[in-house]
Amino acid sequence: MPAMANLTVKAANGTTDVTLVQLKPASGDNDPAVWREDAATGTPGQKPTLSMTTKSNGPKTGRRSDVSYKGHQVVTDSTTGLTSVENTFVLNASALVPVNMPTAVTTEHIARACNAMATALIKQAIADGYAPS
Repeated sequence: MPAMANLTVKAANGTTDVTLVQLKPASGDNDPAVWREDAATGTPGQKPTLSMTTKSNGPKTGRRSDVSYKGHQVVTDSTTGLTSVENTFVLNASALVPVNMPTAVTTEHIARACNAMATALIKQAIADGYAPS
């Protein structure tokens, strides 16, 4: 299993680095590893978070990974200066990796799936709220 570490990703402009800081490593199955974008606006509970849990599937023929990202639209009240969450973006992804699949095959499918999620078409479809037609 990989060691917990901060995650650095590119912002939408393609050049700015955004760091998701490690908050809590997973201690085992069904216990999430959690990261938070500490540099974001707002209180800790208003900052973007990423979490990941893993576990065996029912027949124990594979390992399921569930990843969840939550990003908030934080607004500041001009009178009080207090911040609040106006809206929340949520992305949930789940993957099942067979335990008997060769590592090279698994690695290739993981790369293809994650890279497909990062394409401009998929990003735009998520932004529009409609699958490509």
